[in-house]
Amino acid sequence: MGIPEAAIVDAAVRLTRSRGLHGWTMRELVAEVGTSPSVVYHRIGDRHAVCGRVVLRVLPFRDAPVPPGAHWRSWFTEVLLPLEARLREYPGVAWWILRHGVPAPGTADAADQMDAVFTMLRDAGFGDDAGLVFALLMNSVLTTIAIADDRVTSPGGGAAGHAALRQNLRDRGPDSAFGTGLGEYVDRYTGSADAAERAFVHYYRTMITTVLDGIEARLP
Repeated sequence: MGIPEAAIVDAAVRLTRSRGLHGWTMRELVAEVGTSPSVVYHRIGDRHAVCGRVVLRVLPFRDAPVPPGAHWRSWFTEVLLPLEARLREYPGVAWWILRHGVPAPGTADAADQMDAVFTMLRDAGFGDDAGLVFALLMNSVLTTIAIADDRVTSPGGGAAGHAALRQNLRDRGPDSAFGTGLGEYVDRYTGSADAAERAFVHYYRTMITTVLDGIEARLP
């Protein structure tokens, strides 16, 4: 029988969780699985294909049910609010989706709900703007998560990056409304890790609510 496809994806998910989606090589994946490159290529394909399978595995909303008569705003709120916690466990996945989109399910994957999501948006009154609405929501959410990933994984990111930003604002002087005003907000990210996390979650949730408010205002 050999190495099953699911075992390869399992290993890629483990590597992504510990190193980020862009932090491992196919050679390392092969070693993690205990197989040969030819088996991985035969079962799934190249690295891009493997990354797509990782995305399918960790992305929760692709198979979230869309009940008949579901309200679009309630559905997206329930799906998007927990998305940041899920995807930040797997750095690089948000950026991959921004670049490549949500992969179509393969023959070994369960069917996704993306057609039902679009039908829900069209039925809600967005019509031909359903694509615009979906893009606005997903780009806003995924960009926010991808930036958070970058701050954690990049040298000088995280608290150090926010401290540098804070100093840049302080250099504008005490009379700068921009420097002092934005600086007070950035201060929320320069303290303890718990305080910075609370500030990010508050920002993320506020961003989702604000984008949903703006989209809802487009309805006739």
